[in-house]
Amino acid sequence: ILVQLIVTHAEECPYEDLLTLTNEKGKDYAVVNPELFPGAYNFFPELPTRVDEDPGKQFFVYYVGNDTVCWLNVVVKIVRCKQEVSNISDYEGGANCSNLLWGTSCNAACSDGKVSMGGPAVFTCEMDNYNMTYLQLDNDTVCQDLTLEEEQNMVEMMEAHPILYNKKMTTYKDTGKKERMWVEKAEELGKC
Repeated sequence: ILVQLIVTHAEECPYEDLLTLTNEKGKDYAVVNPELFPGAYNFFPELPTRVDEDPGKQFFVYYVGNDTVCWLNVVVKIVRCKQEVSNISDYEGGANCSNLLWGTSCNAACSDGKVSMGGPAVFTCEMDNYNMTYLQLDNDTVCQDLTLEEEQNMVEMMEAHPILYNKKMTTYKDTGKKERMWVEKAEELGKC
């Protein structure tokens, strides 16, 4: 979040230049709080105020000292991983992996003719020490080629265990159980 100040008396208004704020991980908005501006009062609109990604701007008026008027323009910049998962190794991502919000995750499938061993590939949008975003693979998933017989075996497994693909099932979110099932199948096929 970049906060730019346009003031009547710069020596009395806090932050003459740019103030950089950090929004919460996984959020596509930021909250502007009054404690960010010591000595300021009578904010319009009232604080705290949520500033959303769209339109991403909010204009504020407030007072300091002896009724000095200050103006504050808040611009929200959302951090995202713009890299497509399909550019990483053997994975092809759905729309949920494109332009991923910092701190959020998505599942990616192996490309055609390959199967994910070790559970589904879960990518999380992270940020390094240089404020560069990258997609982090959160487990030891590997995409491996299957023989025709192995592919048929996998289809049969999927049909027998809808927990692996049916989002309407309450157990679908049990990632531990699903991961154990994938590991067992990988061991059975000798792919671990």
